[in-house]
Amino acid sequence: MFFHLNKKRIVCIIATILLVLYLNSQIGFGSTRISEYSGNSEDYFEKSGSFYDGGIAKALTVFESNLFVADGDDGIEIFDISLSGDPLLISKFYDGGKAENIKIRGDIAYVADGIDGLEILNISNINNIVEIGQFSNGEKTYDVEISRDLAFISQGFSGLRIINISDPTNPTQINSYMDDTKILHARIFENCMILSENADGIVIIDIQDPLNLIPLVSFSDGGKAKKVWNSDKFIFVADGKDGLEILNRTQSGELTKISQFYTEFLCVDIQVINNIAFISEVDGIFSALDLQNPSYPKKIGEYRNNLKIKSHYIYGDFAYLAMKENGIVILKVDIPKLQARNDIDDKIGTTPYRKISGFSTLSLIGLSFVIIITKKSHLKKHLMCMKQK
Repeated sequence: MFFHLNKKRIVCIIATILLVLYLNSQIGFGSTRISEYSGNSEDYFEKSGSFYDGGIAKALTVFESNLFVADGDDGIEIFDISLSGDPLLISKFYDGGKAENIKIRGDIAYVADGIDGLEILNISNINNIVEIGQFSNGEKTYDVEISRDLAFISQGFSGLRIINISDPTNPTQINSYMDDTKILHARIFENCMILSENADGIVIIDIQDPLNLIPLVSFSDGGKAKKVWNSDKFIFVADGKDGLEILNRTQSGELTKISQFYTEFLCVDIQVINNIAFISEVDGIFSALDLQNPSYPKKIGEYRNNLKIKSHYIYGDFAYLAMKENGIVILKVDIPKLQARNDIDDKIGTTPYRKISGFSTLSLIGLSFVIIITKKSHLKKHLMCMKQK
């Protein structure tokens, strides 16, 4: 039946196929790859400074114009970043352990200190940091998250520990959460917590009653969840070899993947600000993705240095990169879209993440259109033959 087409219909079919192929290359539905980016290697990013004196920079945060770095065997290092250029080291604290992460609340710093557990530091005098409390159970602590008078510490295969820190000089465990997997990172939103569980994806638990933790929903489709970020409707997962995954939280509480951005190397960190996603890849790539349509994250800039990146932190117009064995790097960020943009939660695309036997949604629509035309042509010719008879 495909061979009884007149010239006009053949031209129409060819035009439809070409249009589908063009649109399919221009509009992303569900997944996109890093190879689509062809800009300058340092679009929107300019190196402002760096620092290295040993140690392994693993995590960082900014508080009152000071940069706090969890520097592994070197403990905590504090830098003055009030001036442009290289940061000025102004203070250190180390008493053993391996600093993995740090969170600041007022005059108190909470340090995930590896095998030394949770250390609580008084930083009111930055030049004379004093440890005022510690919780240690002999298990390695990877991350710490603070909510009111509670500290939530991630201890890998030893689970999540909930520590009462109302008296910072006497931190006391009040509960724990275990599910036979490796918990690397925790992030609080509303009355819930998102746990990054490496090969087991992510889990959301209700922490409204810290004495009665309730698992709500989980999501895993391969990859290894390293870090998470969230907005009101979306969860962004730095998913190792699977790159960045964006999940939609439905009104019923379920998680549905709406898009995925594949990275060249393991995606290890994610931070979202004003519809711009900043992601770190372990082998030295730091990128900015436009999330105006979360169903199609689009790369708009990157910084490469071929060194290992452990994590990053965006503060003001600067990006601070923890470079593991190579200290820290500071980048000036110049992204106009970062200054003014509608809320990402109002920008969800209409096409969910789908892959059907290698065809995109547009390809299926175009194929259907071609079939309809050929069917119609065959039917018309058949009716004409019947009339002639």
